[in-house]
Amino acid sequence: MTSDALDSLRLLPKPRFLHALAGEYQLDRPRIEIGAAAAALIHILPAEWAAEFGSAPVIQSGSAQGYYFTIGQPGPTESEAARHPERYSLEVTERGIRAQAETAGGLLYAWQTLKQILRTNASRIPCLRIADWPDLRWRVYHLDLKGTRRTLANLKAILPSLAEAKVNAVLAEYEDYVRLDRHPSLAVPQALSKDEVREWIKAAQDYNITVIPLVQSLGHLQYVLRQPQYAHLQEKTGDPSEACANHPETWPLIRDFLDEMMDLHAGMPLFHVGLDETFHIGTCPRCQEALGGRPRMTIYVEWVNRCCRHVRERGFTPIVWGDIVSTHFDSAVIADLDHTAYYIDWGYQQTGSLFPTLLTLHRNASSREWLQRPNGEISEMPRIGYGPGKTIFEDLPKADRERLRPFIDNPDFPRKFRADVSLAMLAKAGVKSGSVSGIRVSFHGSVAPRFVTGQLNTMAAAAACKQHGAEVLIGSSWSRGHSLAGMNAHPELDWYGILTLGASGWSSLEVSDLRDFDRRFAWQFFGLQDGTIGDLFFQFERSSVRVDHSMDNYVPHILEELSRIQPTACRNGARLDLFRAVCEVQNLRFKAQFAVLEMEYFYALWDRVPGAFKERMKRDIMAVVAETDRAKIETAARYARTIIEEDARELAATQFDFFRDQMLLLAHRQFPEMAK
Repeated sequence: MTSDALDSLRLLPKPRFLHALAGEYQLDRPRIEIGAAAAALIHILPAEWAAEFGSAPVIQSGSAQGYYFTIGQPGPTESEAARHPERYSLEVTERGIRAQAETAGGLLYAWQTLKQILRTNASRIPCLRIADWPDLRWRVYHLDLKGTRRTLANLKAILPSLAEAKVNAVLAEYEDYVRLDRHPSLAVPQALSKDEVREWIKAAQDYNITVIPLVQSLGHLQYVLRQPQYAHLQEKTGDPSEACANHPETWPLIRDFLDEMMDLHAGMPLFHVGLDETFHIGTCPRCQEALGGRPRMTIYVEWVNRCCRHVRERGFTPIVWGDIVSTHFDSAVIADLDHTAYYIDWGYQQTGSLFPTLLTLHRNASSREWLQRPNGEISEMPRIGYGPGKTIFEDLPKADRERLRPFIDNPDFPRKFRADVSLAMLAKAGVKSGSVSGIRVSFHGSVAPRFVTGQLNTMAAAAACKQHGAEVLIGSSWSRGHSLAGMNAHPELDWYGILTLGASGWSSLEVSDLRDFDRRFAWQFFGLQDGTIGDLFFQFERSSVRVDHSMDNYVPHILEELSRIQPTACRNGARLDLFRAVCEVQNLRFKAQFAVLEMEYFYALWDRVPGAFKERMKRDIMAVVAETDRAKIETAARYARTIIEEDARELAATQFDFFRDQMLLLAHRQFPEMAK
């Protein structure tokens, strides 16, 4: 087997050690023996095999000790010393296949790797040997359930894909989406019951996924403190974001939340107590009196230690958001903090090196190269409308190309943003730490994540964790900035970021690997033969509705490319269709914004505009309104397949109504008859 043949497998994440052996194994009517210790895999493997490759194989429970599975008669393999609980080995010989691991989780990952191999070579499997284990202990996907709430069916449905990405934990920020016995009025009507949460936790464990509960324990309590019966606990009157740490009723309330969620997640190793963005702490009269002149951080440290001690006494290792600690970093604060906890900081703009390039000088031409995502660099893309008169640089006459070429081949200007400053400080102070990247964050807007920015951010966070000995990498996916803010993009658009999280947390992922990452992602996730989808994500991110008269609109081109590649996708077609849906949303936003800009262009001299021209503008506006109203209903129905119906309607309204209403606000002024 050649290195090219190994590369053609397009495994993701890439295994740590992958060696070619001579020959192939002919796979006919597979009979699989699975060690009895791997009870969950006995059910998972045949179901996934049947879903991907046809009829389920014959499964028999093995009598040997340990975690293993075999196909055919592979014979014994050399035993390997355990170095990591998720380590596995996978060997394909001409006689069969054998996988071994130290835990059920490691064996599950061996199957996920074999499944990816079978996608490329379903009957004649190349002989090879793999030894693999992760770089980082915890690779965590954040599930923010205070908005775009996934249904219970969808929470279960994402588990196989998370396991294939080798993500081994989810951080569940429930807020009002779980019905607690002690404070049931806080839950939304569609909230999960405790039995449903337990059912989901058990399903996640079968896929080697640990559910880490997150309970807001001082800040980000809008969903609680906006309620009249709890408003008196606000640290700053009229602001429900933060509770007063010294009010006698605050700790009993938080303790109720902590205790009930610890009972619900009994046996889990980690528990997140929140504690980020407590901007007002120590400012109310009650807290000022309690401080008696001491620094405000005194109250924060005392509260952190109280929460950590409480969950630690129940057998959990606490996790705390690290922004307040990093912002107020000094030796006294660090010395007094609970040192059993992980302190996890973030920096969503930290992406490593950025290489901006100059725009083309030819206003009607753009290079095909500018429609491809570079190797991790985010370029200042040229303005492209894909309308009449637009050309491609490579198609220009030779004389024009030669005239423009010196101005197109510009040097890069690197700028470095460090993602490891807080981790370096915490490591030096001897405090356990981790890093958070932004897969889907609140300032990205309501249509889609910034796919490539989030990817580079995750890679920088993973590299920082490895450099400073941190164990926890979290890919955050915020449904809202807080529970009173508008909803962010649909969570099923996270998968490019999730597979980046798995790949960079499991093994090495460098900027130079990203074109190859696109190729692997496209094949393993969608069954696409090339990495074009990565270019489309990049182009979508670089499309923007501007406030001046020019727009960067790559969406028509993206829709054309999706029409080309969608028929060839053989996996996760619904998720690819969702990307098309948000492209259509974005296109309508462009249309509405263009109508506003066109009216603005003539605004000062409106009386001089010819009547026929005004009528054309009015017809365009009415057409956009009709198209938007129809699309909002269709989009909400599309979203409701995976998130609860109420959130689906709100998300669609968030994405459509602002631009539509802004257009109509000006249109009613210019065309009073439309307001009647």
